Amino acid sequence: MKVSPFWIKAVAAAAATSVLAAGAAVVALKVIFPEPVLRERILSAARKQLGREVRLERIGLGLTGLSLRGLEISESPDFKAGTFLRVEAFHIRPSWRALLSRKLVVASVSAEGLKVTVVRGVDGRFNYATLTSSAPAAARAGASAQAAEAHAPELNVHRARVRRGLIEYRDEKEKSSWTVSDLAVSLDDFSMAEPFTLDTSFHVRGKAGVRPVNASVIFAGTIDPAKGERKAFKAKIKRLVLEQDGMKLASSGRVADLVLPDLAFEMTLSASGKTLLSAEGKAKVGEGTAEADFKAKTPGLDTRLIAKLLPDAGIPALDLPAIEAHAAGRYSPGQVDVRALSVAWSGGKVTGSGSAKGLG
Repeated sequence: MKVSPFWIKAVAAAAATSVLAAGAAVVALKVIFPEPVLRERILSAARKQLGREVRLERIGLGLTGLSLRGLEISESPDFKAGTFLRVEAFHIRPSWRALLSRKLVVASVSAEGLKVTVVRGVDGRFNYATLTSSAPAAARAGASAQAAEAHAPELNVHRARVRRGLIEYRDEKEKSSWTVSDLAVSLDDFSMAEPFTLDTSFHVRGKAGVRPVNASVIFAGTIDPAKGERKAFKAKIKRLVLEQDGMKLASSGRVADLVLPDLAFEMTLSASGKTLLSAEGKAKVGEGTAEADFKAKTPGLDTRLIAKLLPDAGIPALDLPAIEAHAAGRYSPGQVDVRALSVAWSGGKVTGSGSAKGLG
């Protein structure tokens, strides 16, 4: 099919016009809102809304979105009380077409060098609880919360990235503290109505009871929040890895229904690259009932290694030989039914089944 030179020129002219229009829009934005003026307006609005001091080194606004550099939000009421949040570089690019349909679709958002400090005071309140408008409460209460929720735009995030994140948590009531460092987050197609993928890794330090925690965590999976309906919630865990004190726990599985959980898993516990224990199973909780089916095997295990990770679990100190075990059963009020129970080791095997009634 031969294309007319006229249409080629028309398409080229339209493309050139679109490029020039976009460039003109950017120039107009910068003329109407010079960087210092825009920065001061945003800072003024943020201070009024948050009721805290806000600092911002530089801001950029254009058709590619909004960029912030050196953003800081103080603790209440000012920086003399400390810094609540700091981010070295932040960029957000919305979908302009979606905004016309009252949908807040974020094409991409990224944060580099994010640091957040969360504090729980002696009164049990968190430091972020005061991140509200400084306007009088009566004025805020004038608008109906339900009406505001009904008219709130739908939020979707196509792509979100966090690099070099740091979260510090301090509980002044319990006299404890936790730190999440080296936080990296990769979030794609986030929505409260549809499944989204999440990949994250971080290092956590703190204390669980009297035991110090210094562990690395890796998670990759798909989550379906089902608009907040706990019964319809689903999660598929492709990879979950926990490492501490030379021990590594790698697992995968699925979770469905947060009201009556239905789950399945596979896991491997190893040390210095040597497998200590592997297990798989599934469990389902009903109305007052529970069903489970588990299998496990070990080439030989010193249970003191597990007790070291779980000091409060009451795990006895044993040196187990190579063992394969299987247990399947059901619990209902006052009764336990064991459909299958077997333990096999070199030179021997025990199997059985049965039930127990009248349990208190």
